Amino acid sequence: MFHITITGADKTLQKALVIPATYEGYTVTDIKYGAFMHTKFTSITVPDNIHMEQSVFSPSGQLQSIYFSENVTFYGGYQLAVCSKLTDVTLPTTLTVLPLYMFYGCRSLPSIDIPDKVTTLRKHAFDGCTALKTVHLPLSVTQIEEACFLGVPGETLHIYYAGRE
Repeated sequence: MFHITITGADKTLQKALVIPATYEGYTVTDIKYGAFMHTKFTSITVPDNIHMEQSVFSPSGQLQSIYFSENVTFYGGYQLAVCSKLTDVTLPTTLTVLPLYMFYGCRSLPSIDIPDKVTTLRKHAFDGCTALKTVHLPLSVTQIEEACFLGVPGETLHIYYAGRE
């Protein structure tokens, strides 16, 4: 069975991007390393059942919002690292591990809701997220690795674990 792997994108387009689940009858299944690196998209929607390599969107100076549908799988880390204008993220509810350096250097990200199935926040996941003020963690989180919140101002950060601060 044939499928489509995204390996790159037009770096001059400045608009919202909805990645299709199918294209000309073929299922989109993979997004390769750096496919959207240095693009100018302001928002991106990722469809169901996508396998994403590391650094897919990193860095992107224009990306402000991203929506991940269900069953998106992250391999490696750094998927959204240094997306300096990122303010709005919807993670897949099927996510179980937040990858390492996932939001590294996302200095405009004000808050994040971690999905209910996540058990682990990998190292440096929010390193350098200087605008991060609110994190909602579910009861399922049992491991927060080293330096996960390095560079996040602790005096203004509020972490709510299962709804409690």
